[in-house]
Amino acid sequence: MASYDIRKMQLRLLDILKEIDIVCRTHGLRYYLAGGTLLGAVRHGGFIPWDDDADIMMPRPDYEQLVSHADEWLPAHYRMRSHASDPDYPFYYAKVEDIRTTIVEGPTRPFTGGIFVDVFPVDGIPSDISRCMRSVKSFKRYCKLLHFLHRDPYKHGRGPRSWWPLALRKLYTRREICERISRRMSRIPYDESELVGCYSPNYNTFVDRQNVYGRGKGIMFEGIELMGMDDNDAYLRKQYGDYMQIPPENKRYNHAFLSVDFDRPYR
Repeated sequence: MASYDIRKMQLRLLDILKEIDIVCRTHGLRYYLAGGTLLGAVRHGGFIPWDDDADIMMPRPDYEQLVSHADEWLPAHYRMRSHASDPDYPFYYAKVEDIRTTIVEGPTRPFTGGIFVDVFPVDGIPSDISRCMRSVKSFKRYCKLLHFLHRDPYKHGRGPRSWWPLALRKLYTRREICERISRRMSRIPYDESELVGCYSPNYNTFVDRQNVYGRGKGIMFEGIELMGMDDNDAYLRKQYGDYMQIPPENKRYNHAFLSVDFDRPYR
C-alpha cells in the first residue's frame, strides 16, 4: 500500500510525459506509451487509478538519439539517467527524472532518484525460435548479474551467501553489464526486423513491427494526446489477455516506493 498521494504522483508523471512528447515530436522521434500506461490510456483514458508509474518504449535508433541529446532537449529540471550518463546506474533502460523530487525504491534494489518515467528501448528480435530463445536466455543471465551487482551483498548476512555478489563486484561493473545487455539486444536492427519488442524474461512483448508498432497513432491520456501504437489492441492482448477486465482489489498492484518527497531534490 502506497503511503503517498498517488494522484499527486500521477500528475507529476504526466508533466514528464508531456515534455517527452514535445521533445519527440520536435525532433521526429518515435515513442509509444507502454505496459500499464498504454493499458490505462485505452481502458481508463489516463492512468490506471491505483498505478504510480509510467512507461514508454522507443525504437532503438530513436532511444539512442534521446539518450545522447536529452541534456540539451529536455527542460533543466528534467534529467535522462542511464548507464551512459551514470556509471553506478543499475538498470539497462533509461529514466527521465524530475530532479526537484526524491524517490527511494524498494529494499531489494536500493536506488534513489527523482520521480521518473521509464524509457525502454525496442529492438529487432530473431525470427527463428531457437535463436530467439538463446537471446532471451542470454538477456536473463545478464539481468541476473546486474541484479547481484546492485543488490546489497549482505542482504542475507555476512556468510557464504554474500561471497557471490562480492566476487561479482571484483569482476564486473554495472556499466559494463549494461553495455553488454545493450549490445546483445541491438544485434538485429529495429527497422530491418519483422519481429520487435522489449527484451524481457518472457516472450509476450514480441510483436510484428509494421502492423502493431507502426509509426504510432495519437491516443488521449488525461486530456492530452500522447502516442500509442498502430494496433494497441494486439499489443495489449499479447501482454495482458482480456485487458478490459478490471482486476479485483487484491490484484491491484503499485510500486509502493519506500519514500517519496515531491518537493525535495534527490541530489
